[in-house]
Amino acid sequence: YGVYLRNTEAKVQNCYVHDCWRGIGVVTGTTSATDGEILIQFNEVANTTAPGIFINAPPNPVVKVYYTAIHDNGGTGIYSGQSVTALINNAVASNAGNGGIEILNSPDVTILNNIVASNTGNGILCTSAAPAITYNDVWDNSLGDYSGCSGGDGSMSVDPIFCNAASGIVSVHATSPTLGAGEYGWDMGALGIGCPIGPQELEVIQDGASLDLAWSPPPPEERADVDYYIVYRDTTQVATNQVATVDAPDTTFTDITIPACLSHYYRVSAVDLGGLEGAPSSKVSAELCYDGPYDLDVLFSEGANEMSWSQGDGPIEYYVIQRSTIVDEPDSVGWVASGVGYFIDTAVADCPRDNYSYEILPVYDTGWRGEMTGKVTIDPAPSPPAGIVAEWVGPDVVLTWDHNCEADFRRYWVYRDTVPLAPPPESERLIGFLAETTFVDEGPNPNKTWFYRLAATDADAQRSRYSEQVYLGTGTTLTVPAPYTTIQEAITAASALDTVAVGPGTYEESIVLKDGVFVVSTDGPATTTITWPGGSIVTASTLSDLSLFSGFTVDGAGMASNGIDCWASYVRIDDCVFRNTITGGSFRFGGGPLLFGNTFEDNQNGVAVADSSAPFLSGNTFQGNTFAGLYTSGSPGPEIGRALSDANDFLGGGFYRVFNLGAEEIDADYNYWGDVCVDPAWFYGSIDYIPWTDADHTGTYVDCPDAVAEGDLSDRPFASYNYPNPFNPSTAINYNVPSTGGRVRLTVYDLAGRKVKTLVDGDPGPGSHLVVWHGRDEEGRELGSGVYFYRLEIGDYRVDRKMVMLK
Repeated sequence: YGVYLRNTEAKVQNCYVHDCWRGIGVVTGTTSATDGEILIQFNEVANTTAPGIFINAPPNPVVKVYYTAIHDNGGTGIYSGQSVTALINNAVASNAGNGGIEILNSPDVTILNNIVASNTGNGILCTSAAPAITYNDVWDNSLGDYSGCSGGDGSMSVDPIFCNAASGIVSVHATSPTLGAGEYGWDMGALGIGCPIGPQELEVIQDGASLDLAWSPPPPEERADVDYYIVYRDTTQVATNQVATVDAPDTTFTDITIPACLSHYYRVSAVDLGGLEGAPSSKVSAELCYDGPYDLDVLFSEGANEMSWSQGDGPIEYYVIQRSTIVDEPDSVGWVASGVGYFIDTAVADCPRDNYSYEILPVYDTGWRGEMTGKVTIDPAPSPPAGIVAEWVGPDVVLTWDHNCEADFRRYWVYRDTVPLAPPPESERLIGFLAETTFVDEGPNPNKTWFYRLAATDADAQRSRYSEQVYLGTGTTLTVPAPYTTIQEAITAASALDTVAVGPGTYEESIVLKDGVFVVSTDGPATTTITWPGGSIVTASTLSDLSLFSGFTVDGAGMASNGIDCWASYVRIDDCVFRNTITGGSFRFGGGPLLFGNTFEDNQNGVAVADSSAPFLSGNTFQGNTFAGLYTSGSPGPEIGRALSDANDFLGGGFYRVFNLGAEEIDADYNYWGDVCVDPAWFYGSIDYIPWTDADHTGTYVDCPDAVAEGDLSDRPFASYNYPNPFNPSTAINYNVPSTGGRVRLTVYDLAGRKVKTLVDGDPGPGSHLVVWHGRDEEGRELGSGVYFYRLEIGDYRVDRKMVMLK
């Protein structure tokens, strides 16, 4: 033995032990072991015949081996049997026997921050023992790095031998976990067994959106000329991740790949012209972090989800928009320049109601990628089932339909009745629920007509809108003008599923549609007109579900109140022209009418929606309506297009394209407004009116320049007709003040000419204004039914108009 310890406490340090049978031995004899500690540190043990360090002292004393180089021994580098042992910050290399470290039956062994490399045998061999192995560099051992155990946290496998291995100098690789890792961090070079010192005076300084590194070369007398430098970075105190190389003589590096808002540790090492890497520089920590963007918000719409956010801090160049679903990982779906705080995702049109999650990633002027916003998820109800087909198969009705695309879809609900099913169907009409897209209705009476609707639900039990109705049955055709002389006569005689086919001509009558009866013209609106001088020309009440009204011009001759008046109806209105009325189409008291390809022209209001009615508008044209193309005051209000293919055209006329007095925002995307870029003055109330199409309905969203300022209408005084008229209990009057401004008087008079109420008396300023009269006098008393007048005076301009209050 070079050093032999038996039944004692001891400290062995700063020794060079070599050319012995065993270098250092810690053993027990026949007497009891001694409590206490044996510390072996700052030594070099080499060229022994048997193990370099042999430990067999159960169970005490505790043996600790620190900061010692054990290399080129004829046996195992370190052997520990039945002992409580700690092996920390050692270099164990080029040993024979069973390899670097052999642990046999030891009850408690810690192996931390060691280099175990190039040994003949295993790097670490464990027999009937389970040591705690962390932060070690175990590499290139002939029988494998581990046997009977494995590396733990922070362990790695990187070549730790460099400089001149043939000379017997065991050196520490720049990325070794023995350099500063863990509680016992220490630089092996301090023992004189490492390479020459590395680069000096490393500094890391933030410069905008980058971290700039600078250092000095290692002293020239220490080593050969430097070929290049290696930059290491990691979030642990040991920088083991190589992020760049820098060719000498340059000694700077700009890091733009650093993850945001985390402390990172940097080291730099030098590689000489012979390819040998020296020791690393000192360790320097740094962090790069800018806050924001903030307040990401996502709004759902049928064909494009709309995002908005507040700007982030620092020199941001652009934002990347990341989208994911519950089955798809986040991926980029677009980008916008810095200063833009919104993005509209049109790529969801194939499955608009899926659950989408969005994040915004800021990218800075150096290319550095900042911290992602928190994820915001939208979870709309699923789409209504589509593509439904019903057919008889033997005695059964077989229903098939397209599968819903939403990842969180769960099941379909099937409803059936012998009369049309108005949404929502009564619960007793439910005949099945399932996840598949085929349903067999077994044995319904073949002599009856059967009506079916479906709905879909998702994982949160959210229910879709109800599907369009399908039915099995036959109807007859009733023709007008022969044998039926009037349209209403034919409708009265018809039953559900019958068709009233109306030939060309002008029909002076008002009609009431009937449940399940289809009223269509044979030649279309150019040759087939229905006209009536007052009230409603066409009425669709609660008894008009599954009705169709198609192919007519409905002309009020300037006297009718409504072209079509729908009460709680689900009627479908196709290819009609409504003109010369106070309101082309009036929808109220619930229901969900469908309006496809109609024209509303030269009315006071093209379409008016009130109460809880929710019509769907697709492909309609509004032009020349003196107050508004679409007037709405209820909740939830209309759906004005769901996708690009549903675009409606609002081509001007009057004051407003859309006028909303309701509390809820109206989604009016995907429409053409007479110009690709809109004027905010065309809209009143809470309306999302982003211009989605061009006149040919082939374009997508256009990022318009600054919109025309609100109020930049024709520069003339003007007063609209009040709406609604007749009214109860309130009505709205819109007026325009020219750019010159001036005093405005708006006064209400009764039929005898007595002043009832002064609504405006002052200078409200140029532009478009709206005032509402609630049917009360100056003292706040409610007035009765009757005819009233209002007079608008702006400078020399004066106009009087009539209005009617009905209670």
